[in-house]
Amino acid sequence: MMFYEDHGSEVFFQPGRSDYLVITFSELTQRPNGRTFWGSVPLQHLGIPAVGFVAKRARWFADTFVRRALAAARPKMEGYARRITYGFSMGAYGATRHAGVLGAQTTIACSPQWTIEPAKLQGIGQPFARHFREDKHVGMELTSYPADGRLYLLYDPYDRHDAWHADRISEHIAQTVRVPMPFVGHGSVRPFANTTLMALLIEAARSHDDELVRRAARHARRKYSGREELVMKARAARSNRF
Repeated sequence: MMFYEDHGSEVFFQPGRSDYLVITFSELTQRPNGRTFWGSVPLQHLGIPAVGFVAKRARWFADTFVRRALAAARPKMEGYARRITYGFSMGAYGATRHAGVLGAQTTIACSPQWTIEPAKLQGIGQPFARHFREDKHVGMELTSYPADGRLYLLYDPYDRHDAWHADRISEHIAQTVRVPMPFVGHGSVRPFANTTLMALLIEAARSHDDELVRRAARHARRKYSGREELVMKARAARSNRF
């Protein structure tokens, strides 16, 4: 399953029955093990072919860090005219950053960062800024995307950090379709742990059906077991301010 490895990345290919390809990027806490990639299990159950990039370090899939891995993956993608990049947090940044290079027409980006460069964060106290490296991340802001593509940006508008990044990405990338998911916190991908809901999201995004993507997100959010706790915490925090 793993067909490429270097000091910074593992890259996987998983066959499937669909005529389109999903390309995933790992999130910060995933540890490389040479066997699995982010999203591998549900995508296998759904029969969707996939390429998975797994980062060995917290480098936010910087261009210099993954250039060889991206090149190695291209032969595996031949034969799939339709491609979707998909990721969460750090992985959502990678999915957005490299959509053009990978020939994707669609991105599902759950709680991505616009940048982690402290000088560009305008004092919002971004927790990921400690991973910034000047030799890797200067100029990493997300400012471009395939002209005919769709960037579906899922985020909690009440999460201060994620909302700030969503604003910046939307300002710079006109192809952004914002998909609010109130009271799920930074974990906007968690409501799609259910394979059926994940399939609905992917199919709606693949079809560039903006309203169906938003309906899928609303449906998943209402079913999410952790949402009620987050709503209660938000209400408590609001009460304490007055």
